[in-house]
Amino acid sequence: MTIRQYRSPFTLEFDSLVQRQLEKWKVPGITISVVHGSSTYAKTPSPLRWDTPIASLIRDDFVLADDYATMNTTLEDALSHRSGLPGHVFAMTGAHPDETLREAVRKLRHLPLAYPPRTTFDYCNHMFMVVSHVLEQITGESLGEFLRERIWSPLNMKDTYFSVQDVKKCPLTSRKLVQGYTWVPEKGCYVAEPHMNYAPTTGAGAMVSNVLDYAEWLRAMIYKKAPISPEGHASLIYPRTIVTRDDKDTVYPPAPFHLYALGWFVDTYRGQSLYWHSGSWAGFGIMVGFIAEKQFGFAIMGNTQRARNAQLELYLYLIDTLLGVSGSERAEEHLRDEDTIIPFSVCQVTSSLPPIACVCWNLQPSRLWHHSIEAQRWTPKGGPKRSSGSDDHPFGTYSRGIFRGENVYSHYV
Repeated sequence: MTIRQYRSPFTLEFDSLVQRQLEKWKVPGITISVVHGSSTYAKTPSPLRWDTPIASLIRDDFVLADDYATMNTTLEDALSHRSGLPGHVFAMTGAHPDETLREAVRKLRHLPLAYPPRTTFDYCNHMFMVVSHVLEQITGESLGEFLRERIWSPLNMKDTYFSVQDVKKCPLTSRKLVQGYTWVPEKGCYVAEPHMNYAPTTGAGAMVSNVLDYAEWLRAMIYKKAPISPEGHASLIYPRTIVTRDDKDTVYPPAPFHLYALGWFVDTYRGQSLYWHSGSWAGFGIMVGFIAEKQFGFAIMGNTQRARNAQLELYLYLIDTLLGVSGSERAEEHLRDEDTIIPFSVCQVTSSLPPIACVCWNLQPSRLWHHSIEAQRWTPKGGPKRSSGSDDHPFGTYSRGIFRGENVYSHYV
């Protein structure tokens, strides 16, 4: 008699079913064993939820400067940049290259918080590193191995890697690694930038890939395909926070306001839901995004950090072409926008405005709007021509105008 070996029944689809049932019936945890032929399979599904406190998963390693923030910051907070921890870029760029991921996470206790949890969007790569550490501790494997097994291989992303150093070690891949540059105006030339050499970057930006492999990832996002469950797809693009401050580094599309989900910015461009994200390191810049309703996506990579400014114009052109916007319409809007925007720098709170509704900063052509945490729309002084009259507001009087067919409310300080 031959006893057959069977595949594990614990597929991604089964994992998704388990999570749905645990949520539906409010079951804290469950463990399963299956006997099939000569094989026995056992599994304890992960207790992870988006609202799981990080400290409950890596208690000794995850400590923030505030006890309340330590105990209440969740996976969802970390992935939507509302933890209250600011960027602290120099804690990454100035770190020793041999620093481990665990060491990088543990030093967060020494970095000051800027806001209470869940009050303010502030992009923080350290939190992506924290979630990377959580996954490695739970799965017992490196994040690179986890991604290859769960994401890249199922999507046939054969030319995607998790470490620049690993790519350099292989003769077949090292010759394909692009050199990054920075333009130095004083010298009138490009200066080569060294490749990233900071291991803890992990989930914050360690991937080495190309636009064709990214297209496979985009296709999965657009069509809501496996290996991500339908619930997972819905969670990834569900907005968690309003982008209430300009980090002066992110290149935003023109939109009345900007939202952030889990690893995706969420904007409305010409009536379409646009999901996008940028990424950069010295010498490199990338822009990736999609409009699911139009079955359209883009991945643009460049070998200088400021490539993102060009990428913004390129993908907006592609979207406009898709939507049937003519070149003359684009040119007219561009001229109108240039006339509308007058750079200024103000940060003033007056008695007629609450602190949360008075945030002003230097405007750039790609950043057309101000907005408050209540999603009020703003324009700078000297903005679009206003219709006659004004609207009274509990916090003061706002001028009302029309810009690109939408009502715009302005309050000059």
